[in-house]
Amino acid sequence: MPLVALCLVAGGWGLASAFQSPAQREAAAAPPTPGPVTAAVERGDLVRTVSFAAEVARAEKLDVALAPRDEARTYITKSVSSAGEAVGAGAVVAEVNGRPVFVVAGLFPFYRDLGEGDTGPDVRQLQAGLAAAGLGSGADGVFGDVTARAVRGLYDRAGYSVPEAPGTGSAPEEDAAPRETETSSVDTESVGVARRVLVPFAELTVASALPATVVTAPPEGAKVTDESRIVLGRGAAILRGSIPRLASEGITSATTGSVAIAGGEPVAVSVTSVTGEPEAEDRSVRLKPATTGLGEVIGQSGVVVLEVEVVEKDALLVPSVAVAGGGGAGRSHLLVRKRTGEFHRIAVQELGELDGLSAVEPLDADELHESDRVRVG
Repeated sequence: MPLVALCLVAGGWGLASAFQSPAQREAAAAPPTPGPVTAAVERGDLVRTVSFAAEVARAEKLDVALAPRDEARTYITKSVSSAGEAVGAGAVVAEVNGRPVFVVAGLFPFYRDLGEGDTGPDVRQLQAGLAAAGLGSGADGVFGDVTARAVRGLYDRAGYSVPEAPGTGSAPEEDAAPRETETSSVDTESVGVARRVLVPFAELTVASALPATVVTAPPEGAKVTDESRIVLGRGAAILRGSIPRLASEGITSATTGSVAIAGGEPVAVSVTSVTGEPEAEDRSVRLKPATTGLGEVIGQSGVVVLEVEVVEKDALLVPSVAVAGGGGAGRSHLLVRKRTGEFHRIAVQELGELDGLSAVEPLDADELHESDRVRVG
């Protein structure tokens, strides 16, 4: 009997539902009356930032060219220079086809083979490099016996045979500077056939300044071309990066930020320069770190975050749509929800706005706190 009664009740409810009026069905389908929309009050910095990748490098970048040999096949046969290695005058920076490439400081690349009897500015540049390497003395521009002994010492010290050629060398040009005591004194009778030191220009390369540190170098097995370079660096560690032109607007030498390298702790940085052609799509940015520790990570990259526009720091932040005018000159107000669910109007000072957020300061500090909720709609 109870089961029959239950069926009768359920059937009655079903019939009642089936015979609802259109108005009743519309009312049942309508969404609930919307309530106030709120947002949480947060504490933070109201700052516009720009992020981009940058590489740790030395303040001065030096490109050292490697000249191809006359042979059709010219390769790096031994990796001599590695990243972070210190390089001084007379150091071997590469081995090409089994022969060394020595680096000296200079203003122009060597353009001819140099041997006893030669004169000129390239000889003077070689002599200055030998002297800086602790070999030879003076630079008179005349390749004589003293220079020949210094070159022999350079090759012997590096463990390579000294390049030589038959003969006593070409006579100096008539307008060349007069020789000093370096005039050739080779004893040809004691050696049978006269041999003279002849340094191939491909075994000499030039850096604008030394000492320096290797940044990158061609690996063993790499083919040497006219574009082959060893990159050296000098000076303090800096950061170099590029940024789209539009994003660079507002970045000045006073802009600061931070960089994180290889997952390490952020390091404070400041911009030293922003350069680029007016119509170029990108700008080059150079930055100075606040610490000297980046010298150990030369060649590595990280993400730089610059504070391009600082409106307010360590402030209470609310959506700008929550801030309403009124309450006196320069003042605004917020509707803050109480625990009871009701909203309380409080007076605030709007300190600034950026990207839809406003920094505010309540006139009564006890009326607004972090995590409070304010009405936004």
